[in-house]
Amino acid sequence: MAFTLEDHTNAIAAYLPNGLTFEAKGISGSNFRQLLTGIAGEFQRAQCYIQTLEDEFIPDLTTLFIDEWEQAVGIPDDCFTGSGTADERRRDILTKLAVLGTQTPEDFEAVALVFGVVADVLSGVDSGIVFPDIATARYTIVVNATLSESLPYTLPFTLGSDLLTFLECIFNKIKPENCQVLFQGV
Repeated sequence: MAFTLEDHTNAIAAYLPNGLTFEAKGISGSNFRQLLTGIAGEFQRAQCYIQTLEDEFIPDLTTLFIDEWEQAVGIPDDCFTGSGTADERRRDILTKLAVLGTQTPEDFEAVALVFGVVADVLSGVDSGIVFPDIATARYTIVVNATLSESLPYTLPFTLGSDLLTFLECIFNKIKPENCQVLFQGV
């Protein structure tokens, strides 16, 4: 709720004590009331800045802080270029935020589903693939991916190998550092 200049002036005047010294606080046109109005103008300006900050702080609504949000989430990187329209850049920021904390196979499957890919994520040990040694299998994430018939969101690329390549890039970014991703797209 935006307060008017008069609202701010009245609020300041209400904090001043009553009596002879401050009796001009409520007299319109008095020098003291004009002083209070000048101070209230600065309060009103500060309120507008606070409202702008509140509106722009949310990444899916921001226009002024897109660069700061991209820097905070690590854009540009191998998967996201940091270019495009404001809507595309906001979408990329939200995507990076959405994949934070991905740890379990179910988390990886949920990320894939956002992009319209049905994925079966297994550890190398559970996948049935023969690895040279158990250590390699233990630290391998095996992804069997198939494209869904429809996408839940509008994406900046078409269905097909571009999508699977993009998803592989995302998985390689969010995987634990000591693991590797073996991506098997269908």
